[in-house]
Amino acid sequence: MYIGALRLEFRLHGVFSLKEKRRIAASLKQKLRNKFNVAVAETDSQDSHGSLVLGVVTVSGDATHAQGLLH
Repeated sequence: MYIGALRLEFRLHGVFSLKEKRRIAASLKQKLRNKFNVAVAETDSQDSHGSLVLGVVTVSGDATHAQGLLH
């Protein structure tokens, strides 16, 4: 079993509230889940409206599949 992990960092320009950031984060997380079948969570900078950090994880029986999925 192979576990692949990825950290995605985004700078959010023009976002002035945490509510707006949460809406963007929820939409992006759902799109990643639907398209790539991965687990996604907001992992850092949760109280900053100017940046978004997501952790993405997948589990596979094949290392090249897990690596390719995260690339």
